[in-house]
Amino acid sequence: LEDLPMEMGELESLEEIEIYNCPKMTKAPEVFSKFKALEVVNLGYNPQLGEGEAEKIVDMLSKSPSAAKIQILYMNNCNMTVLDGAAIKRMPKIGLLDLASNKIERITEAFGSEIGPTKFFINNNRLTEFPVDENGVFCNMDDVENFTASNNLLTEFPDIFDAKSVYTMGSVDFSFNHISRDQNAGNGYKGLKVTTLTLNNNEELTMFPAAFAESNSIITNFALRGCS
Repeated sequence: LEDLPMEMGELESLEEIEIYNCPKMTKAPEVFSKFKALEVVNLGYNPQLGEGEAEKIVDMLSKSPSAAKIQILYMNNCNMTVLDGAAIKRMPKIGLLDLASNKIERITEAFGSEIGPTKFFINNNRLTEFPVDENGVFCNMDDVENFTASNNLLTEFPDIFDAKSVYTMGSVDFSFNHISRDQNAGNGYKGLKVTTLTLNNNEELTMFPAAFAESNSIITNFALRGCS
């Protein structure tokens, strides 16, 4: 497949579309701006997409009639370099967001407290930070089962979680980064409440991060293999 016909946008009951691993599709199909009822979108393994084309797909989906219905979005390995946080905000039901193995260097803005994915994968990218809004929120963490940001370029463990949450997250993975400390350590770091926290192979981490204890974080399983 190289493209999708605009007539597909007339499929009023289409809830799921999977167009993954299509090596001849180098441009974003314009029909993604027309779908009316999509809940599941799988566009993974399309690294041949031209510069800015993956970002264009996210923008089209977020402005389409399906925007308020999309729950699952796979766009792993799609040659994406920038994630538009405003576009994610326009898809309030996002529950699973898989953006692994792209080239994402930045997220333009926080998703905000109205966006609460249960599974968020942004591992194997080039992130150096997570943006937050005026309330210090990146996204709503109440329903997080998996938050994975391993193999990026982070130098601090981000202050985007909260030990005072009434909910316990499943797993948070920031292994294979360059983390040496907690962001805002000694300056109001909020901590986290999680079953499994993985910080393996952060070679710059030479001292145990005391900010986890100072913030009364609750961590049932703590992995620090391969740190210094």
